[in-house]
Amino acid sequence: MDERRDFWDAGNQIWIDRQMNAVAVEKANVRAAYQFPQKNGAVCVTAGSYLDPELNAFKRSRFIEAAHRCGKTEAESVDLKFSDGCDERHARLWELTNAEAARPGGATLWGVFEIVADTAVPYPARICLAGEKDDPSQLNANWTLTQQASVVSGARRRSLYRSIQDLKNPRSIIHETPRLVLGEGVQMQPKWQDDINAGKCVLAG
Repeated sequence: MDERRDFWDAGNQIWIDRQMNAVAVEKANVRAAYQFPQKNGAVCVTAGSYLDPELNAFKRSRFIEAAHRCGKTEAESVDLKFSDGCDERHARLWELTNAEAARPGGATLWGVFEIVADTAVPYPARICLAGEKDDPSQLNANWTLTQQASVVSGARRRSLYRSIQDLKNPRSIIHETPRLVLGEGVQMQPKWQDDINAGKCVLAG
């Protein structure tokens, strides 16, 4: 893939082979870098960010050049602020992913869901966004519109999912109750029913 990196698109991805080994791919137009698991085989990606030092330096240099061509300083570039915020979220995502992967007994569905619902640190590092802006002149705010965590294989296939319900008057997605979606043929388990009974989630109909 390195040899052919000019021919596949930009965009961060996760690749998994048939032995379930995973790697996080950071891809610009003609550059690629790879982040390998740090804890128990877990990897993660997000958009707008490269944590590889060389690739990150290249990305920042392009935003700085664009700012200068528009007659702006680095401090005045909304695009650069957003890009740097993406890097902070990316680093935070790795921190939370590694912590969940190192959980005794292994990662859990709710643990992964809590990663995408993270509001424990200030913007821009927090994972879950709720109307923040990088600059007052920015027309659109940053919102997390959907969240999902899934068990995609085995006899306990299921997902937790939620989305913002009112785009005209949005509120933070963490105020929406997650829906539990069972995989085809998967039977309800007592522990999952306990979560429903406790109001943590509702069963998708």
